[in-house]
Formats: sequence, structure tokens, C-alpha cells
Amino acid sequence: MTGPEYLAAIEHVGLNQSKAGVFFGAHEQTGRRWAANGPPESVAMLLRLMIRCEYTPDQVRKLTAV
Repeated sequence: MTGPEYLAAIEHVGLNQSKAGVFFGAHEQTGRRWAANGPPESVAMLLRLMIRCEYTPDQVRKLTAV
């Protein structure tokens, strides 16, 4: 996933860059790096899954709560 694809994906699931950083537990600077160069594969996979299954960030939080 490229940086522009990452930005489109987070927007698709209802996040902005700041909220995405909080959601993924990443530092603000890390989020900017992902927006420029693309996120790690694990983040990209979760975003693709969220889009395909139409999961919101709140639904993912509930599904993954321990």
C-alpha cells in the first residue's frame, strides 16, 4: 500500500491522519511517514479487511477488545 492509498483507505473507514495514529497506536510522526511512504503490511492488511468487510474503527475495537 502506497502513501496515497493509505490516506484514501483511512478516509474510507472514517479516520483522518490524527485519528488513524491513535487507532493504530502510532506516533504522529509515524503517521506522517506512512502517509508519505505507505504503512507496514500489517496496517495495510487491517485497512483492506475493514474496507472489504465494511468495519468501522469502533467495530474493530469491540471485536479486538481483550
